Amino acid sequence: MKRDNSALSTLNSELAKPQAKSLHSELAKRILCLDGAMGTMIPKGKGLGDLLCLTCPDLIRDIHEQYLEAGADLITTDTFNAQRISLADYNAQLLVREVNLAAVRLAREAADKYSTPEKPRFVLGSVGPTNKSCSISPDVNNPALRAITFDELMEAYTEQMTALIEGGVDALLMETIFDTLNAKAGIYAAEEAMRKVGKRVPLMLSMTISDKSGRILTGQTIEAFLISIAHAPILSIGFNCSFGARDMLPNLRALAQRAPYYISAYPNAGLPNGMGEYEQTPEMMAEEMKPFVEEGLVNIIGGCCGTTPEHIRELAKMLANSQCKVQSEKCKVQSEKFRVQSSKFKLRTQHSELRTGKACTQHSELRTGFAPSEVLALSTGKARTQHSELRTGFAPSEVLALSTGKARTALPKRFGAHGTDARGGIRECGRTMQRGWQ
Repeated sequence: MKRDNSALSTLNSELAKPQAKSLHSELAKRILCLDGAMGTMIPKGKGLGDLLCLTCPDLIRDIHEQYLEAGADLITTDTFNAQRISLADYNAQLLVREVNLAAVRLAREAADKYSTPEKPRFVLGSVGPTNKSCSISPDVNNPALRAITFDELMEAYTEQMTALIEGGVDALLMETIFDTLNAKAGIYAAEEAMRKVGKRVPLMLSMTISDKSGRILTGQTIEAFLISIAHAPILSIGFNCSFGARDMLPNLRALAQRAPYYISAYPNAGLPNGMGEYEQTPEMMAEEMKPFVEEGLVNIIGGCCGTTPEHIRELAKMLANSQCKVQSEKCKVQSEKFRVQSSKFKLRTQHSELRTGKACTQHSELRTGFAPSEVLALSTGKARTQHSELRTGFAPSEVLALSTGKARTALPKRFGAHGTDARGGIRECGRTMQRGWQ
């Protein structure tokens, strides 16, 4: 489907909505605290947690309120698996709309109950990666096999996101992204869902790193993932799940340096033990996440697997006691980079042209100050006369003469009194050349 709006107009439309504007303004003022894991709080033996929004709504509402009481600014709906693909494992694929609407209602009621003008609370529609991949074969003996197609995944996401937006979420959060193609299907679905409902909400992305090399499961690096989603109007990007906070830190630094968006981070409570349980205490986790805040790397922090309201309470306490401030300059840079994503996604077009060999003239001149023809001429030994005169003010023959002590009679015209002194002339020539290169 051809897009009929630019990233800039999309962002402006998002920010024009009262809730979205409030969320964006809060992010610009302070670091927000996200809630922790839902599964950790659900008693074992309850089955798929998402269905509890219909069967045990009081339990889900109480979990939301515990996180809000602990200090969370953002809570996520209990809809991580609430699309037809994952629900099909429980023969509940026909309940997608009901589950998502119920989940938003429960989260919305809790958030509104705890919201104040000084500390507003927001509801993020949780969208998981599903248990299928568009890029990886489920059969090692058949690499071309795919368990799902892009269109099938996009339709499943559209159905879920439509219900989340209709229910009243403040933003969509695609989390635990392990496949870039799955993420692209989700981004496309988000646009479709917003178009269907006639309402725009911010879109947030969160990746999960599969190993310490800094790659997601399908092999893409952080930089490659950013380029892959550069066409979309994203509010925030970050990491969740993966490892504990200590091992997430190097990747978070790399992301914060490169991403033109707000940054989020909500790691697990360390790594699970042999029994699959997380042993990191709230105090230990908060201590490991201090560098996230002290180095100004994040705009949103929270917890993933193994975290509880007590973990979130410690993080909220850390934010309240810290002297950290959201870097206004970074927010300005983010705004500027959103403007670069202007009509017809110019940023994506320019990047594509650079990769395919087009627009090389602009790129070369931007990087070196010379047109490609000048750079080629310099590297091949041609046109050195023009280059030398441009940089030093001397023709190559004069520079050669100065360096070899020949033709010193030409110096008076350049240096006046220094011209009669070969050493003074050469020294002055060196200073002039240095100024030219600078």
